[in-house]
Amino acid sequence: MTCANIGIEKVRAEALKLEDYLVKRLQHVVSTVPETPEIIFNVTEFHAIGEPGNLKTKFYMTLTNDGGHRVSLSPPNNPTTILVHDGKALNIRFTINGIGAANQCVPLVSSFRLDPKNTGPKTDPDDNFPPGNQIPSKVSLDFTDRYMDYRTLFEFKMIIRRQSDRSLGVIDPGIQHINGKVATIAH
Repeated sequence: MTCANIGIEKVRAEALKLEDYLVKRLQHVVSTVPETPEIIFNVTEFHAIGEPGNLKTKFYMTLTNDGGHRVSLSPPNNPTTILVHDGKALNIRFTINGIGAANQCVPLVSSFRLDPKNTGPKTDPDDNFPPGNQIPSKVSLDFTDRYMDYRTLFEFKMIIRRQSDRSLGVIDPGIQHINGKVATIAH
């Protein structure tokens, strides 16, 4: 190995340490900010991707912190959609709560796209939800919603992994930007 290679390896190792530190620091900041809304996905029946019947993982959502009235769930009695209010960027935390031993899961990543039923602006989901801003940690996934346009309806899928056998599953509610008070939408 040449001196140049040794130097590059040292720089690379230091850069990786710094990246790890920054990720941990960002997780701490997001988790201690009282304005960070938290949505709990209570997994009641896990279904692995590729299982016969192509069944979806069953869950229900609860909201433990609305971020100062910035986030709500719709419809109120059996929510299927997350509503984000009032037009400015917001960090959001998704937490997985497995109901029963067979449903203990961890979140891996989320993917967003425009919902086919979207009647609002055609905002690019990658611009609105920057993929590089997703931070998984244990049972939670933190991400940024830049709230680029109101009335935009997105679909998103969160890939989760069951802890018992490492099978992958999907959670797939909707997320919509609205302007003003809580509204109910069909999804």
